[in-house]
Amino acid sequence: MSLSLTHTEDTDPWRTEPHASTSAETGYTIPTSPRHRRVPSVQGSRKGKEKEADQVEDGIGARLGTMDRLNVLSKVVDSSNGRDKVLKSLQYAAKSYIWLFITLRRSLVLPLDAQIIPSHIQRLSSATSSISLARKCLRLFGPIPPFNLLIQETPLPPSAFFNCILAFLTACADDVVCLSKLGLISKRTGEWADKWANRFWLLKALADLLKLSILRAIFPRRRPINPSPSPEELIRLEKEKQEIWTARKLMCDIVHAGYNVFRLRRGKEPIQTFTGLAAGLISTSQLLKKGEIDLFKAMQR
Repeated sequence: MSLSLTHTEDTDPWRTEPHASTSAETGYTIPTSPRHRRVPSVQGSRKGKEKEADQVEDGIGARLGTMDRLNVLSKVVDSSNGRDKVLKSLQYAAKSYIWLFITLRRSLVLPLDAQIIPSHIQRLSSATSSISLARKCLRLFGPIPPFNLLIQETPLPPSAFFNCILAFLTACADDVVCLSKLGLISKRTGEWADKWANRFWLLKALADLLKLSILRAIFPRRRPINPSPSPEELIRLEKEKQEIWTARKLMCDIVHAGYNVFRLRRGKEPIQTFTGLAAGLISTSQLLKKGEIDLFKAMQR
């Protein structure tokens, strides 16, 4: 009795077939055993959750491409307010460089040589004055928007009415200062208007900071529970982050205007220079973030 042995395919369900992978560089098929297969681990899932959390922290900006950001930037610099904030950042960046250069030069160079001002510092000083005048010209006719709100038939809430009054008075004083710088009004009138502009600016910054603090007390900041939040949740989180930066910008404005209103002298130049630079950078960043939020809303429709 003879037994016929025939080869049959192994159908054991518990047997693991070898796998193969193709090299992208050489094109060869490289066999790999099951023990070399990449199995998701707890550490990998933890990294995935951390990546999702980082995307939530990055906000809307992480979901926009390079061309989208360029479009937002073009819209920001196309507006007078955007150009004003960009010029403010450049103005106080130049002032910061001038102050640091002169301070270091006085401490490292002989006293006689320290009195000699280099030509590039003179150019930067002239540039800061020109940028300041250009910014005032960009803000001309600023009283029209708040005045339009005040004369509307629909009555404003008390807080909004007070803010409109302060914005209107501040813009009027700024326009008088600008006309004085242009030579259309006497210098004495411009100096008088500049004092009131700083006072109104300080009051408006204090009122805005108080309003923001009250809103934060009533509506505390909430952290996202879902690691993959909805578009509405992303917009809310981005607005909450911008409110924090708004409070910091208002504190810089309060310090800057307070030095002029109360005629403080100690540390005036460096403090006003660096608070002005911080406020300019924050304002520019907020305009960019606002443009990103508007673009993100349009993309979700």
